Amino acid sequence: MSENAPPGYFNVHKYADPREEAGRTTFVSPSDSIASSEGHAMVVSFRHEPSGRRVFFKAFISSLNESFSSEWTEEVVYGRTDPIQIFKSTTRRISLGLKVPAESFGEAYDNLGRVAQLTQFLYPNYTAHGSGMVPSQGPMLRLKVMNLIAKSDPSGAATDYSSYKSTPDPAKGLLGSITSLTINHSLENSDVTTFAKDGNTVLPGLIELSIDFTAMHDETLGWDKDKFNDESFPYGVTLMGADAATSELKALRDDIALAMKPKPDPEESEASHAEQARLAALKRYGTKTGLFRRNPAKTLNRDIEWLKANAAAYNDGNMTADQMASYEYLKAASDYLIGEAGVSGRHYDEFGMEVLWTSSDKSDEMSPTFLMIDQ
Repeated sequence: MSENAPPGYFNVHKYADPREEAGRTTFVSPSDSIASSEGHAMVVSFRHEPSGRRVFFKAFISSLNESFSSEWTEEVVYGRTDPIQIFKSTTRRISLGLKVPAESFGEAYDNLGRVAQLTQFLYPNYTAHGSGMVPSQGPMLRLKVMNLIAKSDPSGAATDYSSYKSTPDPAKGLLGSITSLTINHSLENSDVTTFAKDGNTVLPGLIELSIDFTAMHDETLGWDKDKFNDESFPYGVTLMGADAATSELKALRDDIALAMKPKPDPEESEASHAEQARLAALKRYGTKTGLFRRNPAKTLNRDIEWLKANAAAYNDGNMTADQMASYEYLKAASDYLIGEAGVSGRHYDEFGMEVLWTSSDKSDEMSPTFLMIDQ
């Protein structure tokens, strides 16, 4: 089952109504998009535990309050200044105010149905017993209010700020019971549209819900010496040290800088590689003074043989970093030199006379020459 509301769950144009036909092609509901966005949905959700049924509401929250109440009993001891406090339990209660607005007749109809479904969640399961029915299971449910009200799960808690996120899935909501549900249909509010569907039929344009919820946590909460057994309770937050936060911030900035870095122009990149190869050839087969190295053809042939002998080791990654660097350097230099000779045919004999290399020259042992590389 999907974590989000089913596709089309929030759709102001879900039902055909002639009074709204013109707006079907021109009006787009922003709240539909926010509530339905995959991975970014902002909703309040409920799950009825006995049946597994779910209901979702757009997260128009008017109030959200929590109270943690510890219950103690006092035992008076003779001669003691103060009574002894004996702990019993800590109870978590949640008060939620929710607005359910409608932007169309169809959405007002759906909202009324969703509120009705939530109301049904407050009644128990019954089982036939003799000629009657007896309660068999209480109406427990789960409440999910984004990341603020949810099931505490130490194994799934975020370990840092960047991974802190929530899901709309009510199966990951906080277990408990609704002790009070108040529904205001806002019919008396002149600032709110009430949709008159047909004779004696109205659809509220705004329903306001007031919900009191008492939590019943899935796990036992408490301390084991100096460690709380769920350090991300109750909001799934794990505090980071200053060093870890600084490291995460640096990683984020590096990612942003990398994303914003202009992508290299393919032509410029190719020209840059060609220039690097030219410099490698000059260093390997020429001299820093601009004179020509004696017998570069012999050096070139020796390099080509070494490259052939070590090609398999390079391709398989069976080289040290230094060996791989040497291989890449000689490959770039020799490829450039052979390419230049094949294109321009420029090299010189020992008397400084320019001669041409032919294809057959490059495949066989080359005669001693001086080679000129453009500088």
